[in-house]
Amino acid sequence: MNAAAVQRYQNGEMSSDSGSAEDREQFLSALRSSIEIFVNRMRSNSQRGRSIANDSSVQTLFMTLTAMHPQLLQYVHQQEDQRGDVPTLPVIYLISSHR
Repeated sequence: MNAAAVQRYQNGEMSSDSGSAEDREQFLSALRSSIEIFVNRMRSNSQRGRSIANDSSVQTLFMTLTAMHPQLLQYVHQQEDQRGDVPTLPVIYLISSHR
């Protein structure tokens, strides 16, 4: 996901409530990209002995990730709820089927 998509999430232009698989994948791709860039900037600053307090890019990425966190939690809860809807097989059936 490119920086434009991340910017659209920050600006509230991408619907976070629609819940479609495509929206979720776009969000996760934007999140992965932001995390990757954030980690790379942190490593780069560390290797050069620079403080992250002076790196506006790191600060902006931190704010971006912080803003995306509630949506990530919502997707996690949706996945947990869907997992709970799947019927499970009785333990007795599983034990007897392996004999």
